[in-house]
Amino acid sequence: MSTQQQHLLCHYGYDPLDRLIYHTQPDTPSLQRFYCKSRYASEIQGPIQHSIFQHHGQLLAQHRSEADKHANALLATDQQRSVLNALDGSTAPQTIAYSPYGHRHGESGLSCLLGFNGERPDPVTGHYHLGNGYRQYNPVLMRFNSPDSWSPFGDGGLNAYAYCEGDPTNWGDETGRGRVPLLRNVVPKRSVVGISSKSKAISKTVATSDEAPVNNILDETSLTNKRRIYAQQSLYRADLRRKAKAIKENEALQSMKGKYNVSSHIKDLDESEKAYSMAQQVYEFKRYPDPNIQHVWEDSNGNVLLDVAHFDATISRFLNYSRKVNHDIYSLYRVRILRAEYIKKFTKIDLMAIRQQP
Repeated sequence: MSTQQQHLLCHYGYDPLDRLIYHTQPDTPSLQRFYCKSRYASEIQGPIQHSIFQHHGQLLAQHRSEADKHANALLATDQQRSVLNALDGSTAPQTIAYSPYGHRHGESGLSCLLGFNGERPDPVTGHYHLGNGYRQYNPVLMRFNSPDSWSPFGDGGLNAYAYCEGDPTNWGDETGRGRVPLLRNVVPKRSVVGISSKSKAISKTVATSDEAPVNNILDETSLTNKRRIYAQQSLYRADLRRKAKAIKENEALQSMKGKYNVSSHIKDLDESEKAYSMAQQVYEFKRYPDPNIQHVWEDSNGNVLLDVAHFDATISRFLNYSRKVNHDIYSLYRVRILRAEYIKKFTKIDLMAIRQQP
């Protein structure tokens, strides 16, 4: 039986900010990437250096240098920052066309570094490292190669692999985490002041001008708003983590106090048993891994007040998934908080309140 030997095509490296900063190929000089804030700015590969010139996100030109040779190229883009034409003065204009999802034929390529939506395609796979290396987008398959950590309950949407939720014409995704609207071409209005020939009175009319430049990119105000929204989301996730930690500590304290009877096995309730059975088959786990977590809540007489096994099955699913991809799942914290609110509603037990151990 013959076995195929696997070869490493490319090795990627990231900085402490999780940005892709270099990748290497066998028998090829390492390619280093550099950024200006969140924008791709330049790269160096052996003696070859490339630099991108842009203003407020609008791509303008590219500079290439190798030893004593230098070459500049002017770039023409559309409203999505996709490079459509490059003019370097020495050759004929180079044009290119993309599919709605960014695929292009290899034989119609540009000498420019950037491509669809102003992103740098990977020299090995042709995929785009959105979010400066957060996720790879495959324009041929029209989807991401890896799931979004903000799915399914966050901004990533229900489909963790979808690109722009199936609408790349009206939406863009430069971070790889969620879609953002694209500005449309709107011709601005300007005021024209004139004097009537009869009354000599000054009249003011509003006219449209086709000569006014159209700004096709996100301005600084929009970028500021995006940073503000990202900061709010970060605070929200930190609050989720803090609440989930308090819930877990309170459940452990209640188990140690013995105030409520704790069942170590799931009760034979239809909904809980069904949820656990499905979760066992799909996500391959036996029971909730934390022995301090109470699945069934009982009163002092042993009567079942509430069974939360369906919540625990969901939590186990997220835990199992996060171990596989080695990434935090913020939906896990949300489910824990919903679980605590559900328990409080039916049993009056407030797991959200921070209690001190006696």
